[in-house]
Amino acid sequence: MGDIQKILMIQGESQYDAISCFMNDLADGFRQLGCRVDILGGITKDALDRTIYFEEYDVVLSFFGITSVLYDAINRNPNTLFFLFLVDHPYYRYDWLAEQHRNLIVSCIDRNHCNFLQKYYKNIDAVQFVPHGGNLSEKPPKPFADREIDVAFFGTCSASNEYKSIVDQMSEDIMKIMDATIARVMQGECIPAEEILIQELRSGGIELSEAQLLELFVVLAFADTYIRAKQREKLILHLAKSGLEVHVYGNGWEKDELAQYENIKRHGAVSYTEALDIMTNTKIVINKMPLFLDGSHERVFTAMLNGAVCCTDESGYWKQEFIDGESICFYDFQDLDNLENIIKELLLNLDKAGKIAQNGYDIAIHKHQWKNRAEQILEICNKVSRIEDINYVLPGTKNAYAFNRFLDYANDKDIEMLVQKTRMYENKLQYQKNVYHAMETYYQKNYRESMNHAIVNRITSVKHALGEYAWLYGQCEDNLSKCTLAGLLNYWISMEYRHVKDVADHRYKAYADWDILDMEEFSQAVFLGAEQADSIQAVVDYNYDLLDAIEVFAPNQMTKERICGALHSSDMEVMVCEPDILKTINLDEVFDSRVRFIALMGARYAEEIIRNMEQHIRANKPQLAIRVSVEYDNLWKLPNVLYDFREDYRLYIRYYDDGIVNDTCVLYAV
Repeated sequence: MGDIQKILMIQGESQYDAISCFMNDLADGFRQLGCRVDILGGITKDALDRTIYFEEYDVVLSFFGITSVLYDAINRNPNTLFFLFLVDHPYYRYDWLAEQHRNLIVSCIDRNHCNFLQKYYKNIDAVQFVPHGGNLSEKPPKPFADREIDVAFFGTCSASNEYKSIVDQMSEDIMKIMDATIARVMQGECIPAEEILIQELRSGGIELSEAQLLELFVVLAFADTYIRAKQREKLILHLAKSGLEVHVYGNGWEKDELAQYENIKRHGAVSYTEALDIMTNTKIVINKMPLFLDGSHERVFTAMLNGAVCCTDESGYWKQEFIDGESICFYDFQDLDNLENIIKELLLNLDKAGKIAQNGYDIAIHKHQWKNRAEQILEICNKVSRIEDINYVLPGTKNAYAFNRFLDYANDKDIEMLVQKTRMYENKLQYQKNVYHAMETYYQKNYRESMNHAIVNRITSVKHALGEYAWLYGQCEDNLSKCTLAGLLNYWISMEYRHVKDVADHRYKAYADWDILDMEEFSQAVFLGAEQADSIQAVVDYNYDLLDAIEVFAPNQMTKERICGALHSSDMEVMVCEPDILKTINLDEVFDSRVRFIALMGARYAEEIIRNMEQHIRANKPQLAIRVSVEYDNLWKLPNVLYDFREDYRLYIRYYDDGIVNDTCVLYAV
């Protein structure tokens, strides 16, 4: 199906081990669609190096987000999409989502969550609504009338003390606003909790920035846990007083107020797979939705798939998918007498209940298994990974999402929209705010404007050479070169240094990368515009016995003395040749013998210097290591010059960083 072929799924831990079951069924769905799927259990550096870096996965999928180790590994490969399947509100992932992540698709199980992300997290590449799926038990379901458990409820009831401890530290005004927000949520207002909070803030005369709101929304995550527990307590206590026998499974139900009710059968926690087995022997499963007003929950689908009637409070999504009284039973949480009456009627009329269960099963088995979600996820990923309107991207690079995303940005005719897409200058400004608390509004404004101006200039400059960059991408010999090029391009439009830092290699190998160069052929090496002694020493150390001569052209006397002092070899000649002079020398006359390796270590006048070596390049095809300035057109122009002389050069791009202040981008032609 489409272009996505290889998927890596990151397995984490969850309460009752539910996520593992989701992941296993989702993986089976991908495999049925022809994908290769690997599941990585432990997120260790070595494990990731063996998978993401070398395997070139098309998609990495997780339900939990990314650790820093995982993020570093994914960023090495710009072709890889990361799919984050959120099973809760995005404010539970505030810290991670607030960062700038490459190639990120986030799915939400509630449409309101999608709206929230699109409003407050514009750094995310794509946001999609993808509901939960349901799971089937491996045990065969019992006939409906023969099921031994009439009513079951599955869920935790652990009211978090964290919310109270956090709110107690707030100002009295904010504390009152949070209390009012929770009260309105508990009363059943059909708008998202974050919108209620904003309304309460405005009623109190408080206006907050988006950044301040996001920090306050984090408190809602703790409030959400608190509200869930209180609502579930209210639900079960009402059923306890009704006299209905209800089997309750989950942590946190060891409550004194329930002890007097013998009709409430408290079983404690069971694993997710055990819950599936229990549902095959249950007539009615009660579900209390979290604050998902237009979303899904796996418990509804799972109850149906295992043959039970599901009684749940409403959501916009449930009303879209099911008909009340035919395939599902809706109750009003604000009128729990209504739920009590629904349950009693179903138990008195098992034929009707059995038909509702069968209708729910028929819908869920065809539309709401995890294999159905696998189809939806692949469709999303294939759509995001294709760039429709750029006809010069080579077919072999159509999965190179980071590169194509750059082309998509630069191909946009609206420069101001491009700037808004990147949003990087705002992230930079926020960093400045965090570090320099006292920065005046004037300086903040000017910093924003300068970053905005720089982004516009960079994007405008590269717009005119998109075909050349696509050509260079296709000429790159290996995946790391493609990663490096994509990182450089994304750095130019985002000004985020991590795009190149994540693909950087150790400084010492610059100009002498023996993974690329055939150093056994060296007899004479020439370094032009030499500035870095460590790179020259790398050649000497690796190939000392084979070298007949090394000639080093330093740009000035001071650099010559520094290089001579740093090198521990006397078998080389170090000369001074200023760049302005070097560009005018006929290097074909200087090279009176067959030089097999030439390192052009100064990016200044690189094109002119290469043209002065035309005859030598045509006749001898020396291996070249050319420093390229991390600027607009230097990177693609130099390969074009070389290909004018010889078309049999193989191209590699590497970025070297010593982790301190020195960095170098090198184009290898071998």
